[in-house]
Amino acid sequence: MLSTIVKKGSNFLAQRGGVYGFCFDNKMARWTAKVMTFDLDISDPNDPLARAEKEALEARSTAWLTGADIDPKMAVTLMRAAVNRIHAKLGQVEGDQLFHLQREKRHRGTIESTNSRVQWYTVIESIIVVAVAITQVFLVQSWFPNTKMSQGPILGA
Repeated sequence: MLSTIVKKGSNFLAQRGGVYGFCFDNKMARWTAKVMTFDLDISDPNDPLARAEKEALEARSTAWLTGADIDPKMAVTLMRAAVNRIHAKLGQVEGDQLFHLQREKRHRGTIESTNSRVQWYTVIESIIVVAVAITQVFLVQSWFPNTKMSQGPILGA
């Protein structure tokens, strides 16, 4: 999960059981706030259930080929294995949802920043347009110093 969000993920395989600590370095961003998420996958590669599932799958395939019944203990092991597969798939869905949530938060910040800049640009542009219009009015009036404003805009009518 971490490697799909940030390409700086790493894997660690503990050699023995016990308490482990984490230390995160923040040298690159001392002044900015950061949110960091990480995911721990704690599993035993020599899981007895995984071995029992493999044996049960082999027993099921041989029973299917020979037409014999499956041992009830093997059937329960197969059900447990199916439940574990469903649990793993739900974990993947949860990880995907977390990834999309974090991506949405990142993009939401970019959108809000861009919107703020566009708003300020619009305000400044409006002020410039009004200033240019007022300047043009005074410039055109300066070309005709002998006319009065009270005579009207068209030929002194």
